[in-house]
Amino acid sequence: MNRLIISLLFLLSNVVFSQELNIDAVWTETFGNATGDEGNAVQQTTDGGFIIVGLTRPYEGDNMPRLWLIKTDSIGTEEWTYFYDESGSSVGYSFQQTTDGGYIAVGTHSNNALLVKVNSQGTEEWSQTRNGT
Repeated sequence: MNRLIISLLFLLSNVVFSQELNIDAVWTETFGNATGDEGNAVQQTTDGGFIIVGLTRPYEGDNMPRLWLIKTDSIGTEEWTYFYDESGSSVGYSFQQTTDGGYIAVGTHSNNALLVKVNSQGTEEWSQTRNGT
């Protein structure tokens, strides 16, 4: 299936010191389109929302993947999206929220290590690549 389905399933569980686990989905959300977008990691943010990192192919006819960050509120409504817009393919694998409320994403760009810093609104502050050989 070439469609990104980042279905964020946030679960409520009630464990009563036994092997039984009751799980109910609170909400689900889908992001992306039919171009093979992917989500590789998700984490709750300090404001109660969520951030997702992966890859997107944002331009019609351009099959090059781009590192992709999506920030949502606590119920999955998209607040902003960011993609690394340099020539060549890039993929996001992990990220960390920074003390200033922004995010650092780690991935690859054209077979090199990629580090991208965005602010709390998803605007790129800086990026660096390191030779992967």
